[in-house]
This record gives sequence, C-alpha cells and structure tokens, in this order.
Amino acid sequence: MVQGPFLRIDVPLPGSGAAEPIFIDYAGTGPVARLVTGARADAMPAMIGRLFTICAEAQQLASRVALAAAQNLEIDGAELEMARHGVSLEAVRETGLHILLGWPALLEEAPDNASGAALLAATQGGGDARALDEVLTGAVFGCSPGQWLAEQTGGGATLRWAFAGATPAARLLARAIDASAVPIHPAPAPGSPVDRCARQMFVAQLDPGSLASHHAARLFELARLAAPHIAGTPHAAFLAAQSDASGHGRAEIACARGTLVHEVEVAEGRIARCEMRSPTDVAFAPYGPGRMWLQTVADGTLSWPREEREAVMREVLAAIDPCMEYRLTFASPAAKGAL
Repeated sequence: MVQGPFLRIDVPLPGSGAAEPIFIDYAGTGPVARLVTGARADAMPAMIGRLFTICAEAQQLASRVALAAAQNLEIDGAELEMARHGVSLEAVRETGLHILLGWPALLEEAPDNASGAALLAATQGGGDARALDEVLTGAVFGCSPGQWLAEQTGGGATLRWAFAGATPAARLLARAIDASAVPIHPAPAPGSPVDRCARQMFVAQLDPGSLASHHAARLFELARLAAPHIAGTPHAAFLAAQSDASGHGRAEIACARGTLVHEVEVAEGRIARCEMRSPTDVAFAPYGPGRMWLQTVADGTLSWPREEREAVMREVLAAIDPCMEYRLTFASPAAKGAL
C-alpha cells in the first residue's frame, strides 16, 4: 500500500534554555508520483484528479500541460483558458476557506462554518459571482474585494482597516502587526504568496518575511483573484511550460499556497518518470523554507511562556499553510531525526 502525504512536527520544550532542533517527519507527493509511473500517458490527468483532493484542478492542469510539452502536442486554446480560470477560482476557494475556517481558531474564535459553506458553493463549476461577492464582503473584507483593493493605497488605509477589526481576518492581521517580537521568515519560498505579493503596497509596507506580511499576502491574493471573477472577467492562473528534450515536459502553475511543478518523461506512450513538487514539498524539504522559519521561531522564543510560544508556532505553521492535515506537538525530550 502506498502511503499518502503526511506531516508531523515535534517542537521540544525548553529545558536547559539551549536551543534544540525541531523534528519534522514529512512524506510528500513522491509516493503519488510513483503510482502513475508506467501508466498510459493519456490516462495520467484523470488519475491525478482521483489521487488529489486539494488543488485538484491545479494538479490536473499541470499534468496535462507537462504531458503536452513532452509529446509536442497543443491543448486547445479556449479549453486551456477555461482550465486556467478554474485553477484561479480554486485558489480563491482554498485561500478563502483557510481564512474563514483556520484564522478564527488562532484568535480563539469559532470558525465561520456558514460562510465557509457559502464560499464552497460559490466557487463550484464556473462560480457564482454574486454569491462570492456577498460572502467575501460580509465575512472577510467588509466591502467588495474590488473596492477593498482600490482602498489599500497606503499604510494608513491598511492600519485603519486592520485595527478597526470588523472581521476575524482584520483582527488577526492587526495582532500580527503588533507581534513584532515574532522572528521573521529568513527566506520565503520563491513563488509563495508572500513572494508573489512582495511589491504590492498592502504587503510591502510591512516588515519583509514577518508574520504580518504573510497574512497580508493571503488577504491580498484572495482579493486580487476574486475581484475579476466577481466583475465577470475571470482571472487566469499563471502557467509556464517547457521541454528540454523529446519526451520530456515540465509545467509550473500558480496555486493557492505557491507554485506547483510537474515534470514527466514519456516513452512509447507511457510515463517513464514523474516528479511532482507541491508548495508543501518545497516548504518541508530538507533545509526547506518552511523548516527554516519554524526552527528560527522555535529558537527565538525559548524564553517565552509555554502557552504563548505554542500559540505563535501554530500561527507560523498556519502562515506556511501545508496542503494537508498535520500533527503539531510540543514535548521533551526532543525526538531524533531532527532538522
């Protein structure tokens, strides 16, 4: 039986006051990639759709584009644009659900299940622009996403919106802005939300790599992706493809948590090799940016009260946002096999 992706993180509690490495046990998409090796190339996208439940549209499109590059085939232009719009709407759904259901818990508030269900319904198929506008206006931004984007032109507007605290999203951002003692991310991953939005005023005004900048980037991405759908001009997700040799194809596509990469080799109509790298694979690879930030925060909060330290670690992990369920524990002594 092939084991699916999983993530376990053990943070040692401070004993002597010396920093200890955290322990991260992660199995990413490698086992899934092995499942499709040897399969018929034309069957791979459908298999990918069945194997992934998170960002499934992005996974399928990445596989289709990589296969087309490997076989020197073209995908119908209209079909490709529709698929890119679907991936963008999927990113709205994934990002919005993360904010509506995950962020309130960090504030010790109840998740907004009703709004989460409304967002889920509004982003199915081609999407329901009116319903999407309604749920994001009421539960996240306090106004239409397009209007919110237009108003975020400088630091004063951002601070007024955040510290007015009209929604859990605003309250979490305000708290993160105040949390200047939380160690910053030493090197956010290229193509991650905070990297994609680094030059946007709403994000750029905050300390680079800070917890606040990560939360701000998620909010900005949600608004900039949702606004075109609401306006009737759906946003098309970034997509790139290349082929270095006959039978080889690679595709990159922007999804909710970062950049997804599929790379395939096709021989005699079958998958000879397949490699997938999700944003979570990148974050938790050996010496990956997610591991680096968690370790930096663990080392920089040794003197904090236990409950406060644990809460910050959970919020940092939420900012990294693994695309799977994870287990985070705090225990001593530290487990072996650490970072």
